[in-house]
Amino acid sequence: MRLTIESLAQLDRLPNPRRHGCVFTLGTFDGVHSGHARLINRAKHTARLRGLPLVVMTFRKNPLETLSPDRAPRALTTLPCKLAALTSLGVDECVLYDFNESLAAVAPDALIESLALRYRPSDWFVGFSNTFGRGGAGNPNTLIKAGERLGFRAHVIPALVMHGGAVSSSRIRTAIMQGDMALAQELLGRYYALQGYVGGSGVLSVSDRLAIPAAGMYSVYLDGAEYTIKLIPPRLGPPGPPTDAVTPVGRILPGADQYIPTGLKLVGFVSSALARAGM
Repeated sequence: MRLTIESLAQLDRLPNPRRHGCVFTLGTFDGVHSGHARLINRAKHTARLRGLPLVVMTFRKNPLETLSPDRAPRALTTLPCKLAALTSLGVDECVLYDFNESLAAVAPDALIESLALRYRPSDWFVGFSNTFGRGGAGNPNTLIKAGERLGFRAHVIPALVMHGGAVSSSRIRTAIMQGDMALAQELLGRYYALQGYVGGSGVLSVSDRLAIPAAGMYSVYLDGAEYTIKLIPPRLGPPGPPTDAVTPVGRILPGADQYIPTGLKLVGFVSSALARAGM
């Protein structure tokens, strides 16, 4: 997957002469869950039929971190993990923007027109609940009307319903923080993963911006080996600044014939593989 980093200033430029059309979608894609995967797979199918690249525009961080930091949710993925998930779904190019106050102030119609001019989409896919533009005033109907005016096809993907409700990042986040890893796995379409470090004391430390499962005992996989981890999350307030700071959250309890080398950095991820088994 090609990664392109762009800024608001580039939206006001003339069309990129290197672009000859694409199939386009825009979203935060926190977790790149089963609902996101369905949207991207449908967009990819259309892109292949048209002989065009599939371009996904997303953000380094959740827009709420700019708009309302106190209400910003904890993330389901780190940025590298999100990019890896998009790559695995067959996205041809990911365009990464920093969501800032200037971008938040752009009116929905102006945002659509600028993106359509720059990326030249033949088709634009959007989720049923997607909002965008100043005040979140843009919605799928806004996109449909803009497509009729600007000459692209707008596709609205309905909710993916599983286990009695729509699949959403907020629902997955709630399941994780309640320790219901079985439900989280179903809705994500994969194991939930934490990326961090294990120090010499065997304590796992992860980014303080990630959703952390409820306190309890979990089975996890670390570099292909299975361990038991005792999570004792600290009291978590609103997420802090997007830094590389880590927070100790739990202790790994290796089996009798297994051990964690001192100072081991988790090369991959610690993935909660099974439902919570109790304290």
